[in-house]
Amino acid sequence: MPFAMVISNSISRLSDYYSRHGLSATFRRAGTGLKRALFANRMIVFYCDLQDRNSRTVAIPNSMRIDRVKSEAELPPQDLQSITSFWNPNQARRNITERFGKGASLWLIRSGEDLAGYGWTLRGNVIAPYYFPLGPGDVQLFDFYVVPKFRGRAMHWLLTAHILQTLAAEGAARAFADTHEWNQAQLSSFKMAPLRRLGMARTFELFGNKYVKWLDMEDRDFGQDLPKRTGEIAENNDKKARTPESCMSAHGLQGLRPAEDLKLHHIGFVVSSIQDCAESFTQGLGASWDGKITLDPIQKVRVTFFEGRNSIDPLIELVEPSEPGSPVSRFLRHGGGLHHFCYEVSDLEGHLEFCKRVGNTVIRQPVPAAAFGGRRIAWVVTQKKLLMEFLER
Repeated sequence: MPFAMVISNSISRLSDYYSRHGLSATFRRAGTGLKRALFANRMIVFYCDLQDRNSRTVAIPNSMRIDRVKSEAELPPQDLQSITSFWNPNQARRNITERFGKGASLWLIRSGEDLAGYGWTLRGNVIAPYYFPLGPGDVQLFDFYVVPKFRGRAMHWLLTAHILQTLAAEGAARAFADTHEWNQAQLSSFKMAPLRRLGMARTFELFGNKYVKWLDMEDRDFGQDLPKRTGEIAENNDKKARTPESCMSAHGLQGLRPAEDLKLHHIGFVVSSIQDCAESFTQGLGASWDGKITLDPIQKVRVTFFEGRNSIDPLIELVEPSEPGSPVSRFLRHGGGLHHFCYEVSDLEGHLEFCKRVGNTVIRQPVPAAAFGGRRIAWVVTQKKLLMEFLER
């Protein structure tokens, strides 16, 4: 199977980010995003009984206002432009269309005339499989964002508090929100708002199904009617699912974990000519390049590496085809660019086994790599079509 795979949403988003913010910023974004995606799937879940709120009313300052938008037609063009400019515009527009199509509301918080942030709510439905079924009076809060220059000004808290007050006045029953364990800013904001911590949940996908395991349940009153639902995330809100423990046991995966010593080694870009691109990459990164280009006859490519300003930064690899039948030729015909992420791992076979067990595809078994002194590499495509290279430490 050739290396050139269908470009995933993740690659598309990073490519777009790179074109607008440069390579150094993309390094940081890619490293942070991958680390969070791979290792930070523990979520803190909050809820609010909207008809039993005793908190004080939060007044919005005169210099600010919050608008609620219920359809794409109501969304001002300048706000649409701002919201879709943070990541991949095409994917962002598709998300907006899907959400409004399901009846979601978009809440915009402004400072003066400037958009300071936004958040979404959806009543009686879910955008993606949730931790447990929601009732017709329940509301999900999701995908909140604060524009960088307005961060640290309690925008998230003001927006959340206003939304909860409005939902309560409309007769909604309960509101649910969640955030990653590492997202301290949102955790602090939710704690300030009239939301109660429900517990910590760990989600993962296995054999095309999503599962949730509650690591703790702080609100025991709420949790009394939840045990029969805590092993599922149901797409139709009433689909019965297996617990993660039973699923892991049924497939012999008890105790299976990804390698703990995974380290991002480099980010690979496919180019038509290393020599023609080297100068622009060096200048854009402020990076150093020793000029060494290595031919790998097994991979049918030539590669070179750039070192960033910081020793802890991953390397940047440029890859060019060494012959017409190179596996990267097809990818290059579609424009080239950001191609793969490479992680270094001690137990290569063990990690590949983990990848296969969780539904990823090993497209190239371990072979020696000329660029790494004969150390072996293997190639994997995730279920989201992200191309990954794993390098034996």
